[in-house]
Amino acid sequence: MRLAVLVDPRASEATPPAVRGERILWLRDSLARLGFDVVALGDEPDAAQLERVLAGVEPTDTVLLHVSGQLAADGSVRVGPDQAVPLAVLCGAVAARTPASVLYFAELTHDGPADALRSAEHVTELRSAIEASAPGYGALLAVGARSSDRDPLAFTRIALRMAEDLAAGEEHGVRLSEVVERVRAQPESAAAAQGFALVRGRVEFRLSPASLEKPLFEPLAALADGARERKQWEHALAGYKAAILVAPSEAMQGPLYARIGEVELARGNALKANRAYVRARDLCPSNRTTLDALIALATDGEEWTRAVELSHERLALLEGASEQVDELFSIARMLGKLGDMAGAVTELERARALDPKNDDVLEALRRAYRVLSRWPKLLEVTGALGDLAPSATERAARLVAQAQIAIQHLGDTDRAVHFLEGALEDDPTHDEALDMLVELRTSRGEHERLEATVAALVLRFEELGEAERARDANTKLEAIRARSVEDSLVPEADEEEAGEADVVVDPTTEALTPRALPVDEGSADPLTVRVEHEPDANDVDVAGVEPEVPTSRGEEDLAALEQMVLEAPLDPSVHARLFALHTRDGNADRAYLETLALEELGALEQEHEDVLEQQRPEGLRVRSTLDDAGWQMLQAPGGDPVVEALFGAIGRAAAAICVEDRRAKKKLTALDPARRLDDGSTASIVRSFHWAARVLAVQCPDLYVLDTVYGDIAAVPARQPSTVIGPAVLRGLSTKDLAFLAGRHLTYYRPDYNVLLHFPTLPELRVLLLAGVRVVLPGVPIPAAAAPAVSALSASLAARLSDDERDALAVAVNRLDARGGRVDLNAWTRCVELTASRAGLLLSGDLRTAMTRLRTETREVAEVTFDEKRKDLLACCSSSALAELRTRVALVASPIPPRTSGTMPRADFQQTTDWGVLAVDELGPAGRLVGGRGRT
Repeated sequence: MRLAVLVDPRASEATPPAVRGERILWLRDSLARLGFDVVALGDEPDAAQLERVLAGVEPTDTVLLHVSGQLAADGSVRVGPDQAVPLAVLCGAVAARTPASVLYFAELTHDGPADALRSAEHVTELRSAIEASAPGYGALLAVGARSSDRDPLAFTRIALRMAEDLAAGEEHGVRLSEVVERVRAQPESAAAAQGFALVRGRVEFRLSPASLEKPLFEPLAALADGARERKQWEHALAGYKAAILVAPSEAMQGPLYARIGEVELARGNALKANRAYVRARDLCPSNRTTLDALIALATDGEEWTRAVELSHERLALLEGASEQVDELFSIARMLGKLGDMAGAVTELERARALDPKNDDVLEALRRAYRVLSRWPKLLEVTGALGDLAPSATERAARLVAQAQIAIQHLGDTDRAVHFLEGALEDDPTHDEALDMLVELRTSRGEHERLEATVAALVLRFEELGEAERARDANTKLEAIRARSVEDSLVPEADEEEAGEADVVVDPTTEALTPRALPVDEGSADPLTVRVEHEPDANDVDVAGVEPEVPTSRGEEDLAALEQMVLEAPLDPSVHARLFALHTRDGNADRAYLETLALEELGALEQEHEDVLEQQRPEGLRVRSTLDDAGWQMLQAPGGDPVVEALFGAIGRAAAAICVEDRRAKKKLTALDPARRLDDGSTASIVRSFHWAARVLAVQCPDLYVLDTVYGDIAAVPARQPSTVIGPAVLRGLSTKDLAFLAGRHLTYYRPDYNVLLHFPTLPELRVLLLAGVRVVLPGVPIPAAAAPAVSALSASLAARLSDDERDALAVAVNRLDARGGRVDLNAWTRCVELTASRAGLLLSGDLRTAMTRLRTETREVAEVTFDEKRKDLLACCSSSALAELRTRVALVASPIPPRTSGTMPRADFQQTTDWGVLAVDELGPAGRLVGGRGRT
């Protein structure tokens, strides 16, 4: 063992502890690099304390005793204002352990002027004292005059630097005498210590590089562990770093890096902790503790993608099924936060395979399948939960839930009846189950079966002593019997009429053969039957043969279904019914929009796929721009015209104030002009942005390309409206991808929304809103906490507003005041983000494109989650507003006609305008954009 003992006595109460701690830390590191196991004594060292430290020293060991401090008048070392310990006593304690070699290294100061002779006299006195108490051992003694501005370890630094330089090139280390010769050659050594001397003892002391001292690993690690337990973080870090240098293998370094991570975390430095844990994981991939720490850091930082990756690594190390289930459940929860519900289901199903009776897993699957609208799986999982229910009452509740799924989403009344009867068998008091069963059986005309079921319930209630329930059931039973008698009195249809209703089409006849169609379930008149006729080319009045469906009925159906979509946008059955309705009415574009929704929900049938194949656009065309009325139609729920009018009035001035404030605080982003994309560039991203800006009727910002952009596209608060673009969107994206991204981003450049680029947080928006109000109503009360900021911003706005802007602001503020000043800024910011996604959908013309972009990004603005955006876009696809906008803007939902040259025929330009075309160039590489004269 090579042991270095540091004696750093508290020579003066005025010495800052932090200074001494930093000095000791440096000395520890330096000696550790030379292969020493380092121990520092306390503030008031003595021989007894030193003996305890030296208790484990063996005759084969090497000891270095380093003493720094101030000499007392009698030549001893001062350890306190009124206490001194002779250096000879400390040296004698070391010599008593009889190690193989010892170096006494002392760097001391004395009171008085910088006198080399006086310092030399002190060195002589110390040398004599050491030789008398510990003959035969070496010593390096340095004494200098006391000086408040001189480094108290200046001489030690020189000596150790020379030792490291010499030892680095020597396989077996370097002799101390060689080090002293090198020190003497340094000009600064005389200034550091006016007197110094090497005492040559019986054994030549050697200094070796740390790489040769592998046996030091365990003592160094133990010392660092001790410092960590005492919460001496700096010492612990120094010890671990020193131990890493002498670790026999990388496998032994891994745990040390993990402990460094623990120490850095305790110091509050999460970034350094993460780096240390990553290094530990790389060296020891199977260390559970390291993975646990990394996952905790990723979770705390809400880095869910990284947390999922690390959790999968940890999952591979788990052996017990119970631990694996817990890990899979945790992964599923994190995937849910990422909006990847399908991925969450995959992990939950893996967990279910390991533990089919885990209630938590089954309940999570039930919620996920409902969100994903996977009704057959939801039905099955709900049944599995019912099988595990601890009581008949809870089992009955699950059966009723299954019945509701079967009726509402699968249209399977047979299974619904089976579930309801099972529920009543388990819990005859379940009133909802009984009511549903009565309704189903009655609608199916199964009066006898229903009568038997209810009669059996009457008997069970009587057996259970439920007299009131028995009476209620008897009442239902009497009503069922009465209904059965009424139905039996309904006259049968005339045989001749019945025969006419079932005439089969004869393809050989030229006559029109009527065909009875199913009764429309939504019909107000249950006896109304629609009749279709096979067309006859010779009959010019064919169109007049088919009776018209009442217009009012169709409108009622459409309005009801659109309302259902708003309430349940993830229900594919509603979209399928809307598809059928639009197909019936010949509305091809609205039918196409419903197929987009069904595609997203994974519920396409063959007829839907046929429409998608025929109608999905290859490119995009527009005839007109999106005016204010169009924006109102496109806007998502939560909009506020008063707030928008107010922000629209002050937006220009507010942006200028924000830019000036940033410039004053030196926070204004400086964009390299060389990175700016020319407006006339033929790059796809440039054309897409300028095309989208024209369609949306907004100003296109200056576009810059940067190496790294969070979110790939971001607005930059600058003097000139500017947007930075990352490399991920410069290549590999389709025309429709770029249209969606440009449309969504440029929405925020609308005058009504532009303030969000400069005041993106709710607190900032509140201050801006109040400042705008105060320009018009100076006496309006302002919360005390916001008053200074509101007053300053209000004054700046008042100075910058034009007359027209001030008039518009006055109108908006008066409207706001008239309604009591009520504002929901949170709802408004959410509305803007959802509207931005809708604008992207409008320009791309393809829900699949929009959802693909949303799924591949981590963007979460105004706390709007992926699921909320998905639901809103699904509802938007079914809205009459989007359909009308597509008609106005003239987005063509059909393949673009082929061209015979690289430019579009003039007739087509006359129809679409020469700037409004963004289409796939069939003559060039896929995805390249072409336009008219403006090359947009």
